Amino acid sequence: MPRLSFKFRRGARTVQLVRHVYSPTHKRSVSIPVGSIRIDADPDLLPVGLRLTAAQNLSADDLAAVRAWLERHGDASIAAARAARASSIRAEALHEMAGSANTPEAACAAAVRAIEAASRLLTSSARLAAQSGMNPRNQLREPYLGVYRAWTAFQSAASAAGIAKVSRRSPRKSANSS
Repeated sequence: MPRLSFKFRRGARTVQLVRHVYSPTHKRSVSIPVGSIRIDADPDLLPVGLRLTAAQNLSADDLAAVRAWLERHGDASIAAARAARASSIRAEALHEMAGSANTPEAACAAAVRAIEAASRLLTSSARLAAQSGMNPRNQLREPYLGVYRAWTAFQSAASAAGIAKVSRRSPRKSANSS
């Protein structure tokens, strides 16, 4: 698929997203509009604020390119708001870590809260992506796989510690076959 390009006009509040595709009838590349995004959109909240034309979809690489473009060329007030939000999240996390005891129970309770929050965010992000006309699998597959890898590592640690039993059967075998 051709690379995503950005058309910005001086004084405009939006950027047009296009792909340059070679047209044999015109014997040159033509611009195919993909969508648009406001310059003051927050890169951390993508795909919110992204408007796609009919029958267009963005891959995870395209979203990463849009995010990078917004971080470099976007509105400066959004960059300041992002920095303030990051510092408040960092301060909240430090406060939470300092307030909680370093016990396995506290760590497991924090992990449960984090997984519940991640599931709520994945659900709402999938809904927003579907409303924007994009395939949620493209944007949410990597975050899901990160949580899945962490969960399997947790299960391995629990079985190594003797807390959880290790399954002797392959998960694909049925109970009848031995």
